[in-house]
Amino acid sequence: MPEMSGQLCLGLDIGSSAVKILLLDDGGWWRLSTFPTPPLENRIQEMNEHVSQWLKPEDRDRGCTMG
Repeated sequence: MPEMSGQLCLGLDIGSSAVKILLLDDGGWWRLSTFPTPPLENRIQEMNEHVSQWLKPEDRDRGCTMG
């Protein structure tokens, strides 16, 4: 899988039955994960675990701005 480069954009869709996480980079590469909506107290932890698998610690500060 190609390494994601440039600015990154994170999209979250937290629904009543499923959570979807989409990570996009400047080059058009993307990664998507979906899983059943967990109890509220577990949502953030599980989303962070998915994103942590995709990014190195030093890359987690990169981001995009919505214009």
